[in-house]
Amino acid sequence: MPYEYATPPPNPEIDPLFAAYEHLNGLDRRVFVRKLCQRQKLSRFLYKYRALPRTRDAQGNVQFNPRSAQTLQELIVHSVLRLSSPAQFNDPFDMAAYMHIEGTEQQRRAKYMQVMRDNGVPEDQLENSVTAFMAIPEAGLTDALQKSLLRHQSTVGVACFADDPRSILMWNHYAENHNGVCLQFDLAQDLPTLVQAVRVDYSFDYPAVNWIDGFGNTLGAMLTRKYESWRYEGERRIILAEQAGKYLRFRPEALRAVILGCRTDDAVMGLIRSLLTERAKAGLPRVTSYRTVRHPRKYQLVVKHIP
Repeated sequence: MPYEYATPPPNPEIDPLFAAYEHLNGLDRRVFVRKLCQRQKLSRFLYKYRALPRTRDAQGNVQFNPRSAQTLQELIVHSVLRLSSPAQFNDPFDMAAYMHIEGTEQQRRAKYMQVMRDNGVPEDQLENSVTAFMAIPEAGLTDALQKSLLRHQSTVGVACFADDPRSILMWNHYAENHNGVCLQFDLAQDLPTLVQAVRVDYSFDYPAVNWIDGFGNTLGAMLTRKYESWRYEGERRIILAEQAGKYLRFRPEALRAVILGCRTDDAVMGLIRSLLTERAKAGLPRVTSYRTVRHPRKYQLVVKHIP
């Protein structure tokens, strides 16, 4: 299947880190990543929960939702992550922000002048345009900024991960009540791609974004903040501007395991086996299979290897 691939922008701050990583062998890479995770308080592994809705035909045969099955094939066989638009998220508050305009008259004039130049306003018209802009009531400007922000958000590409494969709530909410699967990704096997996954911050308040001063510094807070009650997700996300709907390639060896939910049935097992067989035929590295089971005495899940 042809994919439109996302192209992450170069990052001069961490590209030298990737260059050093690329020259290491497998064991040295794991040591390198372990030390990096300790310094940055990162987890070496990322997890992606997937639901597998299904129906039955007239003969009683299980039919998986085509899009859900295709997504699993993309991840397990084709080694690509689809970057979703926040407009498709289940939380309408995701990536929200309180936009405001605060600054001296000089700061506001300088900001408006920059915006006019960026939008191609001729130099001989700049002063009149800025003067007209300055006369607009703040409420009108913030409303326009909020609408512009929503348009921008719809083009952002996001890949979401969790940090715990034993989360009962995550299995409930994102893996069809423990009937789905969870995929494990290893940072040590694809540092350049997976290290882009930044932690989400949780709060009761929107991040305050001042368009006049510090806009670029606070924009990241907007992209990585969610409502406090979502904290149980332990979410990390890769965020790429203007890449919504595209696919981000990752190294096949980065996918280390498939974990089946404690309620998965033979139909799900069969689908996973067929995808792992397809992966093996493509010559890709082996993926280990696990299954969650309920702890006999506690409200906990235990992950067990499937021989």
